[in-house]
Amino acid sequence: MSAPVVTVDRLKVRRSFTPGYRPGGTRSRPLDEGEEFINFADGIRLIGDGVTPPASLPAYPLRAGIDDVPGLREVADAAEGAVQQASNLADLADKATARSNIGLGKRAFSVTRSQIATSPLSALTDRFTIGGWNSFGDGSCGDYVRDPSNGSGPMAIQDGLGVWWMLDVLPTIMPLGAFGPIGTADDTDTINRAFATVSPYVYSSDAGFMNRSGKSGAVLFPNRPIFFKRKILLSPNLRIVMQSLQNDWSALAVVRLQELTPAQLLKIGSCLVYTGGGGDFYCIDTAPYNNQGQRVLDALVTADDVNLGRIRPVDGVQFEQFSLLGNYKCKGVNLAACNDVFMGNPYIYGFPVSCRMSAVYNGLLLRPRFYTNWRALIAWMSVTSLTIVDPKFRGTLEPEYPDITAPVYTGGDASLPPIDSWWTAQSRLLTCAVYAIYSNLSFVSPTWENFDCAVTAHNSKINAAAIYVEKINGRNIAGGDIIVERGYDQQHSRYEFKTITNNPNAGMLRLKDAVVEAKYLSDNYSTIDGSRPYKRLISDLQTSSQEFLPRIEGLTFTPDDTYNSGSVVRVDCRRRSGSWTPVLKFGSASAGTQTGSGTWTMRGDEVVVTGQLTVTNKSSATGTPTIDGLPFIIAAGADCEFHNVIGFFDGANLPSPVIRGVNGAYALNFASGLTHTAFPTTYVILKFSLSYRTTDAQYL
Repeated sequence: MSAPVVTVDRLKVRRSFTPGYRPGGTRSRPLDEGEEFINFADGIRLIGDGVTPPASLPAYPLRAGIDDVPGLREVADAAEGAVQQASNLADLADKATARSNIGLGKRAFSVTRSQIATSPLSALTDRFTIGGWNSFGDGSCGDYVRDPSNGSGPMAIQDGLGVWWMLDVLPTIMPLGAFGPIGTADDTDTINRAFATVSPYVYSSDAGFMNRSGKSGAVLFPNRPIFFKRKILLSPNLRIVMQSLQNDWSALAVVRLQELTPAQLLKIGSCLVYTGGGGDFYCIDTAPYNNQGQRVLDALVTADDVNLGRIRPVDGVQFEQFSLLGNYKCKGVNLAACNDVFMGNPYIYGFPVSCRMSAVYNGLLLRPRFYTNWRALIAWMSVTSLTIVDPKFRGTLEPEYPDITAPVYTGGDASLPPIDSWWTAQSRLLTCAVYAIYSNLSFVSPTWENFDCAVTAHNSKINAAAIYVEKINGRNIAGGDIIVERGYDQQHSRYEFKTITNNPNAGMLRLKDAVVEAKYLSDNYSTIDGSRPYKRLISDLQTSSQEFLPRIEGLTFTPDDTYNSGSVVRVDCRRRSGSWTPVLKFGSASAGTQTGSGTWTMRGDEVVVTGQLTVTNKSSATGTPTIDGLPFIIAAGADCEFHNVIGFFDGANLPSPVIRGVNGAYALNFASGLTHTAFPTTYVILKFSLSYRTTDAQYL
């Protein structure tokens, strides 16, 4: 429309014939709310709001002889609105008639459904409308689109060239091609025009206004790549729907899209491809309005920014079957102040940051696939109730394809936390799957692989279940760490691992005053190449209180750990059991002829062992007697073994039934001073039991 929706005080109309002049200078007061200013030399008019400086007010084109005549502009606007309303009603009537069962109306149809099988429809665009079944008017009309599943779509039918088509069950979706040319080297303008048309983002000076225009719509992207070189702006309640349900992402598809033939491009499916220049910006952006009526690009937003009216939200954006490819020259999607966001099957490849969120309340990411050379997901400030289901976040510490090597990212992001001596090594160059600052995130069945660390969190709460983590290897930090967390504000994270594999140099936890629970609930660690699932349980632990000790279940220290069992709170509750074979030795030699058997049970790091030995010929072995072959190593420390006793012995002269474990070994000692002379040459029976703590990683 040519006029804004605002009441203008016709008693306050200021005029000027000076080119470039605006009110608000040293000799002129600002415009009051509703006051109008007309510059005849520039052909523009301004309407004051009492807040915005005149130089920043939007300039509307002046309709000579209408806008400068008191009262005439209101009449012209009313007439224009009536014409538009009549046009809308006529269009609705046309659509209703065209879609009726009798098939009559003003819409022209070129094909019936029965004619599809003999028609070369693939020569058309990606959509057409039928006018009936066997003849025009004998059935409901409908829009048909290409069927990416080749015959499995609704009401699928094959045309004369063998191309499959299906009924479009989302008739409210507008095709991207309706808003301008597509298929060029840069379709940015067409995309932005489509988004702004189907779901306008309206600014209001009213801070309480939720900035939803009352209109929402969807844009359908055709079954082909769409290239763009400049920033795409999102709007509230917008649905982005990509036509294909499955993409063929080969190395050729990722790096050489512009070299493919039209037939090859059709097989790629719907996707947005950024081919523009580089910089520290996001190529797809919510860009929320600030309270001066300006869209803030690449914004980082807090909940207070929204609640106090400093930022107008861009809520309700939906991405369906969304695919975005980049060239590692800029960042991916920035969702600032985007409550109720939904991403269905998003595939984002080729950006240092795949997706960044800030001031997002309530959202769902369903099966996201993010491939990045720095960070897959950044959640910064007030990201709350965000659920991510079945995500696969993969870094580029190793090439995804043999002929593709992503550049090492050496930049940064405004979301980085304050730097201190502990955080410095972790913050700027660190690659990670999830980077959370003052956020609350829930993950279901996540896969995190090929990063310096899986999660880096600062004063955040992460709930993750059924985690698969692999190839956490430090490129930018030595060894890498799977979980890095600091700060207890709004924080109590829980990690439940399903598979921990192939992280031979990585630590499991690096924590500073963080409340963290870490669980591993499978029976065995899973490894691909026989390497360690992780190198150490704790890389670094700094706590100012006992409440910050990590709570551990199903995980254990390794020989490379420098921390001990006093550094964690064990909450293990599962019971395991098995058998073992004890061996009686004198010195380093086994007794000559013997048989042994035993059982063990374990709960957490506590082991209970029973055993029986029968020696029928001691032979000539001499030295200090020991029982060797314990199933798990005894932890070092005075309190790591207890209640160890020989319950029955026959044939041996034992002054005491007490036996003691050897700390850091798989053996038991008898009473002090005992030698081989206490055992006869033939026939000795020993029955014993003991319990102790272990740090043996193999018990998992």
